[in-house]
Amino acid sequence: MRLDKRKSMIFSLFMPLLFVIRLFKYLVIKRGVLDGVEGVKAAFFYVTYLSMVDLLKAFRSRKWNVLAEVISKHGLSHLCHEVKCFKQC
Repeated sequence: MRLDKRKSMIFSLFMPLLFVIRLFKYLVIKRGVLDGVEGVKAAFFYVTYLSMVDLLKAFRSRKWNVLAEVISKHGLSHLCHEVKCFKQC
């Protein structure tokens, strides 16, 4: 079985369960439900965001791993090049 298929199978089984557990955590344990509708919306959108980040991290390519290592070692300024102005400024 290919690694991508295995990952997608694992995520398709556990992501809904993890979503519900995280939603319970932010609504009940962290008391988001006490803020009313706004607290429920904030918890729902935050848990959705966390789920998307998990998916992006799981299925990103190796190029992004190399880029993340360069950024963590040298910062973003290492990736930027100086732009020269050819016109009279």
